[in-house]
Amino acid sequence: MDDEQRPSRDGDGHEDTTVRRTFDWSETKPSAAVVEVVSNALGVAPTDVEPLYTAVDPEALDSLLSDRDGDRDCTAVVVTFTFADRHVTVEGTGTVVAEPVNVG
Repeated sequence: MDDEQRPSRDGDGHEDTTVRRTFDWSETKPSAAVVEVVSNALGVAPTDVEPLYTAVDPEALDSLLSDRDGDRDCTAVVVTFTFADRHVTVEGTGTVVAEPVNVG
């Protein structure tokens, strides 16, 4: 798993963090990876983040990005949504990015 964190400042001078990680979808479900990356970006435990289903259907996300049968190429799939005040991008290649939502 590759990790990258980039601090940034929003318009009010508050520091926010963009977190980018790469996972192996055969080892980690995309839905679990999103919660892990977003909780890391927020600096809280995964259990302290709102439920993922408030933003996206976790089972559908896992199904879109994981090829359990090995009969399709998911690498071109990209899903974006807002979750827990973060813009989240999940790629079929295994990359998950959580960026602060800039308000204002």
